[in-house]
Formats: sequence, C-alpha cells, structure tokens
Amino acid sequence: KTAWNPNLNGQALAVAASPDGSRIYVGGEFTTVGGVSRSRIAALDPNTGVLITSFNARADGPVKALAATATTVYVGGLFTGVNGVSRARMAALRASDGGLITGFAPVFTGNIASPRVNAIVLSPTADRVVIGGNFVTLNGSDRPGYGLGMLNAVTGASLPLQANDVVRNAGKDSAILSLSTDGTNFYGTGYIYGTGGN
Repeated sequence: KTAWNPNLNGQALAVAASPDGSRIYVGGEFTTVGGVSRSRIAALDPNTGVLITSFNARADGPVKALAATATTVYVGGLFTGVNGVSRARMAALRASDGGLITGFAPVFTGNIASPRVNAIVLSPTADRVVIGGNFVTLNGSDRPGYGLGMLNAVTGASLPLQANDVVRNAGKDSAILSLSTDGTNFYGTGYIYGTGGN
C-alpha cells in the first residue's frame, strides 16, 4: 500500500497485530508518529497507517519486542519505565488505552549494565508468555532465566521451562534474539561468543 505511511521519526524494531487484525502495534526508538508525540510504542490503523490516538503508552527506552491479545499488549526492550512508572525491560499494557497493567511486573537482572528483552511469544491460550533476551536472572532465578523464560501472563511470575536445562544464552556476550511459535512448540534464535554455548 503506497499510501500507508505512519511517518515515524525513528526506527521501528518490533511489530505485532491484534488478534482481530484491527490494529498494528509498533515499537522502536521513535518519539513521534505522523507528527504526534508517541514515545517508542504506538497503535496504527492496519488499512491507513494512521495513529490510533486512544492507545497512548510511552516507554523511556527502546521497545524491541511486542505480543498482543485482545485485551493486553506485552512490551519488551531496554526501557526502565513505562507511562512514568518504574518497569524495567518488560510491561503489560491495556489494549484499550495503553494504560499500565500494574500486576504484571517480572524482574530482570544480569552481570551486564543493560539486560534486555528481545523477543516475546504467547501460548495459544495466552495464559503464558515466553520471552528471550540477554538477562541472566528472571524473578531472581536463572531457571527459568539465563536468556529464556516463561511467565504467567497475568502476574509475571516465572513458570517452569525445561528448555532452560539446555539453552543458556545470556550475559554480555550472548542472547536469545527471536522467538516464534506454531501454536504447539516455540522456536528461537540466539548467539554466543567465545564459550561454545547452546
């Protein structure tokens, strides 16, 4: 569509559609969309690319990953706050207006200055959220954690993840970069330098 031009003033790093296809969520490093202030996350009309102004969320750092249900938008990246509230690396937002869902607050740490979330996928029933990045611990543990984790979609609490026994990509020299799902399994890509990891 040649007329589809949201006109971001910075790069987009993540895109996700709402389940009904009525919205396209975009995240990245931009601070305006079509000349309107929008800090690193926005919702767009899928037919015109025009900003949906009722969704008004803001992150204080780059948004690198998005996943959406009909009611919730999960956001990951390098930010430390969302909508003026401390929320490091990941947050859940109301799809209706972009408001912060305060009960969802996973905690990320690492042996690096900037742990980040690079990828998010949802289970078919949207009750679990699988995330990837370079974080070392997730909610205080490296299992699940160490670059890969699974969370309760409502509370952000960690859930068991057998893949953590094998996939260990975290820290300053490794990370999980992307995740996808076919509805039964999830798949990921990652990298590691210098230690022959998985």
